[in-house]
Amino acid sequence: MDDATKAKVDAVIANVIQSAARLADAKAREMELDGQRSQVKSEAIARIMSIEDPQKGKPYSATAAAEIVMNDVVFAMHESDRRNATADTIRVAGEYEAAKLAARFAVSGAEIEGFEPLRVALQLDHTVRMN
Repeated sequence: MDDATKAKVDAVIANVIQSAARLADAKAREMELDGQRSQVKSEAIARIMSIEDPQKGKPYSATAAAEIVMNDVVFAMHESDRRNATADTIRVAGEYEAAKLAARFAVSGAEIEGFEPLRVALQLDHTVRMN
């Protein structure tokens, strides 16, 4: 394979690896926020239960606090962060899929000598599958 082709293949494969790392980071952040949700919600309910329900003149009950938990600023911000993390994961997953597709095109158009183990690892062949 000529140097220009090898450089192109190396670049698109490096992009796949970088995209996979970004996807892993995005998914880890999403999972971290999901794992914190119950604790953040419990703390929000406790905060709400410590204030007086204006309709009853006594502190909110656990049931009432759970019903209005989205009014808690900290919990609402956490939920917003979770939504954003999920959206980020979806965007990065798209970038990763695009990088894999670019690698498939680059590798399928190149002479595969020396890239066989990587081609197999990336499940690349001379056909492009659209799933």
